[in-house]
Amino acid sequence: MPVRVSVTLEGLREIDDQISGLEERARDLRPAFEVIADLLELWVAAQFQTQGAKAGTPWPLLKYSTTVLRLERRGYYRLPPTAGAGPQGPILVWTGRLRGSFRQGSAEHVRVVTAEGLDWGSRDRRAGPLHRRRPIVAFQGAFQQREIAFQPLRLWLQGVEPGAIRAVMMARLGLSGAA
Repeated sequence: MPVRVSVTLEGLREIDDQISGLEERARDLRPAFEVIADLLELWVAAQFQTQGAKAGTPWPLLKYSTTVLRLERRGYYRLPPTAGAGPQGPILVWTGRLRGSFRQGSAEHVRVVTAEGLDWGSRDRRAGPLHRRRPIVAFQGAFQQREIAFQPLRLWLQGVEPGAIRAVMMARLGLSGAA
Protein backbone atom coordinates (compact mmCIF):
# COMPACT_ATOMS: atom_id res chain seq x y z
CA MET A 1 0.00 0.00 0.00
CA PRO A 2 1.54 3.38 -1.01
CA VAL A 3 2.08 6.10 1.59
CA ARG A 4 1.00 9.63 0.78
CA VAL A 5 2.00 12.80 2.50
CA SER A 6 0.13 16.00 1.84
CA VAL A 7 1.35 19.38 3.03
CA THR A 8 -0.74 22.50 2.76
CA LEU A 9 0.86 25.87 3.36
CA GLU A 10 -1.46 28.69 4.26
CA GLY A 11 -0.66 32.32 4.77
CA LEU A 12 2.14 32.54 2.20
CA ARG A 13 0.45 35.53 0.58
CA GLU A 14 0.44 37.40 3.91
CA ILE A 15 4.10 36.55 4.54
CA ASP A 16 5.01 37.72 1.04
CA ASP A 17 3.14 41.01 1.65
CA GLN A 18 4.99 41.49 4.95
CA ILE A 19 8.37 40.87 3.32
CA SER A 20 7.53 43.31 0.53
CA GLY A 21 6.54 45.93 3.13
CA LEU A 22 9.79 45.35 5.01
CA GLU A 23 11.84 45.85 1.85
CA GLU A 24 9.97 49.07 1.05
CA ARG A 25 10.45 50.47 4.58
CA ALA A 26 14.13 49.49 4.59
CA ARG A 27 14.70 51.57 1.44
CA ASP A 28 13.69 54.76 3.26
CA LEU A 29 14.43 54.91 6.98
CA ARG A 30 13.74 58.65 7.26
CA PRO A 31 10.60 58.29 9.40
CA ALA A 32 12.49 56.22 11.98
CA PHE A 33 15.47 58.60 11.92
CA GLU A 34 13.13 61.56 12.49
CA VAL A 35 11.77 59.82 15.58
CA ILE A 36 15.30 59.10 16.80
CA ALA A 37 16.27 62.76 16.33
CA ASP A 38 13.16 63.86 18.26
CA LEU A 39 13.99 61.42 21.07
CA LEU A 40 17.58 62.66 21.25
CA GLU A 41 16.38 66.24 21.44
CA LEU A 42 14.01 65.39 24.30
CA TRP A 43 16.68 63.29 26.02
CA VAL A 44 19.20 66.13 26.00
CA ALA A 45 16.55 68.56 27.25
CA ALA A 46 15.93 66.15 30.14
CA GLN A 47 19.69 65.98 30.78
CA PHE A 48 19.80 69.75 31.17
CA GLN A 49 16.64 69.84 33.28
CA THR A 50 17.91 67.14 35.64
CA GLN A 51 21.50 68.43 35.54
CA GLY A 52 22.76 65.09 34.22
CA ALA A 53 20.67 62.78 36.41
CA LYS A 54 18.57 61.54 33.47
CA ALA A 55 21.57 59.53 32.29
CA GLY A 56 22.23 58.25 35.79
CA THR A 57 25.05 60.49 36.99
CA PRO A 58 24.24 64.02 38.18
CA TRP A 59 26.74 66.58 36.99
CA PRO A 60 29.36 67.65 39.53
CA LEU A 61 28.62 70.90 41.32
CA LEU A 62 30.28 74.07 40.10
CA LYS A 63 33.77 74.74 41.38
CA TYR A 64 34.11 77.48 43.95
CA SER A 65 36.07 79.58 41.43
CA THR A 66 33.21 79.33 38.91
CA THR A 67 30.70 80.34 41.56
CA VAL A 68 32.84 83.43 42.33
CA LEU A 69 33.12 84.30 38.61
CA ARG A 70 29.35 84.00 38.26
CA LEU A 71 28.71 86.05 41.38
CA GLU A 72 31.13 88.81 40.31
CA ARG A 73 30.00 88.54 36.67
CA ARG A 74 33.55 88.21 35.34
CA GLY A 75 34.87 86.55 32.17
CA TYR A 76 32.25 84.54 30.31
CA TYR A 77 29.79 85.34 33.09
CA ARG A 78 29.69 89.01 32.04
CA LEU A 79 27.11 87.83 29.51
CA PRO A 80 23.51 88.16 30.70
CA PRO A 81 22.27 84.96 32.37
CA THR A 82 19.10 83.16 31.29
CA ALA A 83 16.98 80.29 32.55
CA GLY A 84 17.28 81.44 36.15
CA ALA A 85 21.05 80.99 36.13
CA GLY A 86 22.78 82.29 39.22
CA PRO A 87 26.02 81.82 41.12
CA GLN A 88 25.21 78.22 42.13
CA GLY A 89 23.53 76.99 38.94
CA PRO A 90 21.94 75.64 36.97
CA ILE A 91 25.02 74.19 35.34
CA LEU A 92 25.78 74.65 31.60
CA VAL A 93 22.92 77.07 30.99
CA TRP A 94 24.32 80.52 31.81
CA THR A 95 23.28 82.07 28.48
CA GLY A 96 21.11 79.20 27.21
CA ARG A 97 23.14 79.05 24.00
CA LEU A 98 24.66 75.60 24.60
CA ARG A 99 21.32 74.12 25.65
CA GLY A 100 19.60 75.75 22.67
CA SER A 101 22.15 74.36 20.23
CA PHE A 102 20.58 70.93 20.73
CA ARG A 103 17.13 72.18 19.73
CA GLN A 104 15.75 72.04 16.23
CA GLY A 105 15.64 75.52 14.74
CA SER A 106 18.85 76.73 16.41
CA ALA A 107 21.54 77.92 14.00
CA GLU A 108 24.04 75.66 15.80
CA HIS A 109 21.81 72.59 15.80
CA VAL A 110 22.70 69.70 13.48
CA ARG A 111 19.86 67.56 12.16
CA VAL A 112 20.37 65.96 8.77
CA VAL A 113 18.03 63.07 8.00
CA THR A 114 18.40 60.97 4.86
CA ALA A 115 16.97 57.64 3.75
CA GLU A 116 20.19 55.97 4.95
CA GLY A 117 21.23 57.91 8.02
CA LEU A 118 20.99 60.57 10.67
CA ASP A 119 23.51 63.24 11.62
CA TRP A 120 22.37 64.90 14.85
CA GLY A 121 23.95 67.12 17.47
CA SER A 122 25.37 70.57 18.09
CA ARG A 123 28.01 72.69 16.37
CA ASP A 124 28.73 74.50 19.63
CA ARG A 125 32.37 73.79 20.47
CA ARG A 126 31.49 73.49 24.16
CA ALA A 127 29.16 70.54 23.49
CA GLY A 128 31.92 68.06 22.83
CA PRO A 129 35.00 66.99 24.73
CA LEU A 130 35.04 70.05 26.97
CA HIS A 131 32.18 68.48 28.91
CA ARG A 132 33.58 65.09 29.80
CA ARG A 133 32.83 65.84 33.45
CA ARG A 134 29.28 66.82 32.57
CA PRO A 135 28.22 64.74 29.57
CA ILE A 136 25.27 66.17 27.69
CA VAL A 137 24.49 63.27 25.35
CA ALA A 138 24.89 60.36 27.74
CA PHE A 139 23.04 57.19 28.67
CA GLN A 140 22.83 54.95 31.74
CA GLY A 141 24.07 52.05 29.67
CA ALA A 142 23.93 50.19 26.38
CA PHE A 143 20.28 49.27 26.92
CA GLN A 144 19.20 52.90 27.14
CA GLN A 145 21.28 53.78 24.10
CA ARG A 146 19.69 50.94 22.11
CA GLU A 147 16.24 52.10 23.17
CA ILE A 148 16.82 55.49 21.57
CA ALA A 149 18.97 54.50 18.60
CA PHE A 150 17.68 51.11 17.49
CA GLN A 151 14.18 50.43 18.79
CA PRO A 152 12.59 53.07 16.53
CA LEU A 153 14.30 51.46 13.52
CA ARG A 154 13.11 48.00 14.53
CA LEU A 155 9.55 49.20 15.07
CA TRP A 156 9.56 51.07 11.74
CA LEU A 157 10.70 47.95 9.89
CA GLN A 158 7.95 45.97 11.62
CA GLY A 159 5.36 48.33 10.17
CA VAL A 160 4.63 50.59 13.14
CA GLU A 161 3.77 54.16 12.17
CA PRO A 162 6.07 57.01 13.31
CA GLY A 163 3.51 58.63 15.63
CA ALA A 164 3.01 55.37 17.49
CA ILE A 165 6.77 54.75 17.64
CA ARG A 166 7.31 58.22 19.11
CA ALA A 167 4.58 57.75 21.74
CA VAL A 168 5.79 54.28 22.78
CA MET A 169 9.43 55.32 22.98
CA MET A 170 8.69 58.50 24.93
CA ALA A 171 6.76 56.44 27.48
CA ARG A 172 9.49 53.78 27.69
CA LEU A 173 12.19 56.43 28.18
CA GLY A 174 10.17 58.59 30.58
CA LEU A 175 10.27 61.64 28.32
CA SER A 176 7.72 64.44 28.05
CA GLY A 177 6.89 66.20 24.79
CA ALA A 178 8.39 69.57 25.74
CA ALA A 179 12.03 70.02 24.75
